[in-house]
Amino acid sequence: MRKREYIDWASLLITITFLFLCFINHDNYEKAIPYASLGAFASLGLLFFNKIPFLSLLKKKDKELWLMIVADGLALFNLLYVNSGLGAFFTIGNLLLLLYMADKVEMTEAQMRTFCAIGVFFFLLWTLEIKWDYGSNQTGLVILTMLILTVLYLDMLKEKYKCFILFPAQVLAMVFGYVWIVWLRARCAWVGLLVFAVLFFVPRGIFKKKGLYKLLLLFSTIGAILFAAAYIVMSGLGVDFYMPFMYKRFLSGRELIWFELAGAYLRNSLTGIGSSYEMKVYYMEGGLEVHNGLLDILIIHGTVCFCLVIYFLWRRLRGIREVASQNKLAKTAMAGIFSMLVASFFENYFIVAPYSMIFFYLFLIINWKRGTMNNE
Repeated sequence: MRKREYIDWASLLITITFLFLCFINHDNYEKAIPYASLGAFASLGLLFFNKIPFLSLLKKKDKELWLMIVADGLALFNLLYVNSGLGAFFTIGNLLLLLYMADKVEMTEAQMRTFCAIGVFFFLLWTLEIKWDYGSNQTGLVILTMLILTVLYLDMLKEKYKCFILFPAQVLAMVFGYVWIVWLRARCAWVGLLVFAVLFFVPRGIFKKKGLYKLLLLFSTIGAILFAAAYIVMSGLGVDFYMPFMYKRFLSGRELIWFELAGAYLRNSLTGIGSSYEMKVYYMEGGLEVHNGLLDILIIHGTVCFCLVIYFLWRRLRGIREVASQNKLAKTAMAGIFSMLVASFFENYFIVAPYSMIFFYLFLIINWKRGTMNNE
């Protein structure tokens, strides 16, 4: 048992190392980000072989394990057939692996507390001295992400020491994060923070209503695709408006990107267009950036891979509803999950490392709370 715990710590250390490499300063970020997906794969791989009895599950023809293998096989086929880059394969491979393990891996309280404490460190680092060289959207997303971990850490302290006076500190952190996000005019982070705040403050009992939760689930997943479609239609109709407090128009130029990518996808809907596609939109200069997490999976990797990702994602989201309706800490982690999903309407965000690992650890926090509740 001790050896397994050491391996869990090693996996966590890899994730924390890449958080430091990516978010301490922009020079390190530029050097580390090309290897972040590989680091996430190493971290997830350690947990997989340490926690999952995969040989036994293979023999038992475990449905989810085989679906993950099939999805990875399709992604590998796409890698060869449509000439995708290796980074694209690691993106979807990591996403499938973390979604597969998201309800199967349970770590210790010390590990969960350590991970969230790192978030507090980065929240203070990034809000006390804004790192403008990352760009407004990236900076906003880092602040949002670390704010979620900070609020979770304070929830842990509240729960452990019954110190409910920490609630004002959580509110203050959210206000502080909000002010900086508005100052940055980071629309994606602003929307993500709005979702997080609403789900954080609503009573836990509301999540016992399955119908309402299903709407939230559909909005945060399929809504990403419908949002892009609506964005294109609004552009075509000439409908636009200023976002409150942002001093920016709602239409940001993504409509041109999504319109072009939609046409390319319809010509290659089964396999996707691959990551080597060169965009014609002039300001992309031949590069490829989808700016929408789940839309990226659909367009780059094709309909079949997308449907398998949605299958795993829906199962994991349905699986956290009950514990989130019973425990405040689990509800906060769930709010973080939905916040990251909705913020990903505007950026790839939750599907790419190192953010994808934070998304994964939010599920692990819920697993930990489920385990402690079952043992009480």
